[in-house]
Amino acid sequence: MDWRFLLIACAEILAIAILTNLLCGIQCWLGYVFNVLALLILNAQFVVLYWGNTFTSMVMLANLDSIHALSGKFLVYGVSAALVFAFSFLPVRHLSVGKGGTLAGLLVLAAVYGAAAVSGALDYSPYYALYELCRQKIAMDQALEEANALADGENEFYRSEVGDYIEKPAGLPELPNVILVFVEGFSQNIVEDPRDITPNIRTLEEQSIFFDNYFNHTFATYMGLSGQLYSGYQHDTYDVNNLVSIQDVFRSYGYQTTFINTEPRNAEFSNYLDGFDFDDVITDEDRLDGMADTLSDKSAFELLLETALEQNEEGTPFFLSTYSFGTHASFDGIYEQYGDGSDPLLNKFY
Repeated sequence: MDWRFLLIACAEILAIAILTNLLCGIQCWLGYVFNVLALLILNAQFVVLYWGNTFTSMVMLANLDSIHALSGKFLVYGVSAALVFAFSFLPVRHLSVGKGGTLAGLLVLAAVYGAAAVSGALDYSPYYALYELCRQKIAMDQALEEANALADGENEFYRSEVGDYIEKPAGLPELPNVILVFVEGFSQNIVEDPRDITPNIRTLEEQSIFFDNYFNHTFATYMGLSGQLYSGYQHDTYDVNNLVSIQDVFRSYGYQTTFINTEPRNAEFSNYLDGFDFDDVITDEDRLDGMADTLSDKSAFELLLETALEQNEEGTPFFLSTYSFGTHASFDGIYEQYGDGSDPLLNKFY
């Protein structure tokens, strides 16, 4: 981790020690209660940072209902949680450091926090991150109130046609088959990585129409399925979207529309897919060889190819889509490994 995390953490432990000692001078139980709460926040934030690469965020809190996706590492997460509590409920006692010692500690804190504020390093503080979390929650609630207060706001955004688009290349048939793949946690930085982690996707990109600065609508990735298919945000997770979807448009041209569900044991996600109104939502429960009772990416793409070949034989143009799950955070590659296999992040994308 960046050395600034360590510097700010040391400063905040010093701040906790000073305040705990002052409170213990009044009543030792006051100091203990404060010390436990302060250390719980600090230790929990650093565990989240270690496993999630950021301190606790609104994104994480909004997706607690997807915690089952972390089942592959429940043991190590459980050990982490146990350590948080073990190192947060340590006993305390009052130390006679005198006013000079307390003042010296406060001067050190002032110097560290002053330098952090000037250099923009406050983002490395778990307590500042908690403040930002509260600020974001308040801002989000205010935005929702403003959105709910709008009268006929949808009229401002409604369009009856797409006015800006790329013409269909002349070499394609009148009604070409279309396959749309959503990939969990995937990003352009993986494609462009100089270690050539996904060479086939890089090659495909070089031979295709490619859009710069194209982003998923929202986080977590599965919430973006609705965003991409309907070009609209969800108000709440798993909301039914009443806009015209891509699959609606294809259906109006006589296409067969199918979505492959890689998480059939996840009832919420399955209901979410049913709300997209594809002609068929299919799966294969005999291939649940992935983490958390899912189809591994290998099985998902095999089923995708088989389905595409079958539907092509039927002669009806098809729109086929799926959402691959194996690249979810905390997962490792189960069929392939990159290099010596020591990096789960590279393994799963490779």
